[in-house]
Amino acid sequence: MTVERDKTVDVLQQARDAYERRDWVLALDRLRGAGDLAPEDSMALATSAYLLGNVDEAVRALQAGYQDRIRNGDSVGAARFASWLGLLLNARGESAVGGGWVARAQRLLESETEDVVERGYLLAHEFFQQLGRGDLARAAETAALVVETGRRFSEHDLIAQGLMMQGRMMIYAGRVPEGLALLDEPMVGLAAGGSLAHHRRNGVLLADRGVPGAVRLLTRSVVDQCLDPMVRYAAGAGSLHRSVRAASRPDHAVARGVRRGAC
Repeated sequence: MTVERDKTVDVLQQARDAYERRDWVLALDRLRGAGDLAPEDSMALATSAYLLGNVDEAVRALQAGYQDRIRNGDSVGAARFASWLGLLLNARGESAVGGGWVARAQRLLESETEDVVERGYLLAHEFFQQLGRGDLARAAETAALVVETGRRFSEHDLIAQGLMMQGRMMIYAGRVPEGLALLDEPMVGLAAGGSLAHHRRNGVLLADRGVPGAVRLLTRSVVDQCLDPMVRYAAGAGSLHRSVRAASRPDHAVARGVRRGAC
């Protein structure tokens, strides 16, 4: 029994080390065989799978993390996994299922009396709903509130998400250079004591070591609003993108995306 436990611990440490080195393939392989995972390891598994293009496995990892938190009576932790599930599923066009996960996250937090950062993640879903309705003023307010909540809790993932939202709103308002700068900022401003490098995998910017793992998942998920089906989350908002088509930086990945009509 002790030998088996030591082997599991060793595999898990290998997975964590690989994850920190951005070796997504090895991290994913080791996490798959590591047995029961802590919440942060479940998120690492989901992130690694997502960055390697395996969205189904990322969803399964998040679901497993959610179920683990429910079994342990951690409704706040479960709400965080549910919120991420809502984001990923909505991003690939499964709005009914994604919306169900968002509703579940909201329900889990209803009885929570403390001011918790997970409510900030739910604000992100409100932002996309407001955007889809064409309520730009309210969406801009929500984006600012997401950033404020992230900063209040020193939650880098949430700050990154809010900055990307604010950048998007600036682009819609015709302030393209400022908006693109805000889209870039999470990639260079969230390093925990280290530098960032930009890497491309399948045309998507990935954060370097020093940024929390969920930011890596978030970077692909949210930046893909201009490169992937994330735009479906704000279905019906196509008319809002016209000002973006005049983007003056054709060499920028996001600008190329909006010029193709993806944003």
